[in-house]
Amino acid sequence: MKRRIYQYTLLALSLCSLFATTTKAQSIDELLKEVNSKFYFKGEPIHPELLHAFNSSMADAPIVMTVDLCNGFHSNLCHHKAVADGKFVTEHLDNLPGNDEGSYTYEYLGKLDNGVHVVRTQCNGGGSGMFVDLLFVSFKIRKTYDYNGKLQEQLLMTLEKCYNIGDRISSKVILSKNSVTIDKPIWSDKAVVVTFWEGQ
Repeated sequence: MKRRIYQYTLLALSLCSLFATTTKAQSIDELLKEVNSKFYFKGEPIHPELLHAFNSSMADAPIVMTVDLCNGFHSNLCHHKAVADGKFVTEHLDNLPGNDEGSYTYEYLGKLDNGVHVVRTQCNGGGSGMFVDLLFVSFKIRKTYDYNGKLQEQLLMTLEKCYNIGDRISSKVILSKNSVTIDKPIWSDKAVVVTFWEGQ
């Protein structure tokens, strides 16, 4: 009997230890390392809606330039389901109030030498259009204060540049060091090179 109680006690302690390990909160530095290494946040792909905030119409410049991943993660804005399929992550806009159809998809293309990440996005509002953009984003930690005056840490995703490729255009995109070559976007009949300098 005592032997069985001892075995159950060891099992319970092992389970508690496993639970504590798997639920340990990541530090802000660990989160920054994760997002910079594989474009994931807390073990999940970055939610499409947080990138969608950066996109604009072909006639306008972006308005939203920075979002906080810590507050955006599993927020009401991002409560709807996103589906990951390889490098593609999609949200169906019919999950959002006021949208009956359409989708928003992003494809993570990689990171430049200076740490800027490159993402191709495709937005379809339900019609025949499929609007394609390149988003260039970077990440950094920022300390600020919440509503109660308590110090908190943010992980900010900042839009460095948005490039409109066009409507239903599947241009080839090549990353090299700190440059991105876009093959014949809507505004050009030849390849366009977008260059970021060191530290930009």
